[in-house]
Amino acid sequence: MEKKYPLLLILLGFALFSFGIIVGKYQIFPYQLIKTFNDSFKSSEKLSNQKWIDTVRSFDYFNLKADVAFVGDSITYQGRWSEFFPFLKVVNRGIGSDSTSDILLRIDSILSTEPSKVFIMLGINDIHENISVPKIIENYESIVNALLKSNIEVFIQSTIQCEKSVCGNLKVELVNELNKGLEQLASKNQANFIHLRDLSSTRGIDPKYTSDGIHLTTEGYI
Repeated sequence: MEKKYPLLLILLGFALFSFGIIVGKYQIFPYQLIKTFNDSFKSSEKLSNQKWIDTVRSFDYFNLKADVAFVGDSITYQGRWSEFFPFLKVVNRGIGSDSTSDILLRIDSILSTEPSKVFIMLGINDIHENISVPKIIENYESIVNALLKSNIEVFIQSTIQCEKSVCGNLKVELVNELNKGLEQLASKNQANFIHLRDLSSTRGIDPKYTSDGIHLTTEGYI
């Protein structure tokens, strides 16, 4: 009997692995339960990240009033927006590795700058975290509605692509799907949609615009 146990464990492991693949592919029970747990875990993880907390606290402390706020992840964070647009009062509300759910956690640090316009560029980190496109759109809509309620003009920018050789075909296609959804979201909510042209190419970003397949070179920002 003892010799059967290793075989039973292997069969059980294979069955669980196969079930996990089926759950993920067809999004059957308990897919939503797992997704909800994962999303909650990621949110709580950010709220316990001291570096992230300190950055948001600095936003709250140096609470400059702005004409324009740029909102997003590391691609936004690395942009020299006040130098790109010296004739405007600009605040940079980008934080590296942020996803749409992270922006929702710190939405007050954006609203408090009282901008007349907000430019959002998000989504690639959600995709890297295996957040579904419908969930990304749902979070995006919550962000947009919060801004619109404060009489802020919202500009949704297409999510910048990653380089296909770095991210693979699937993630490039997911960005394409997301960008179609974002354009529809903008139309539905009377927000502006800006397609970032070559940076959001359906074939993936051109290597000349990126330093590592994801982040932008100077040529990319220009």
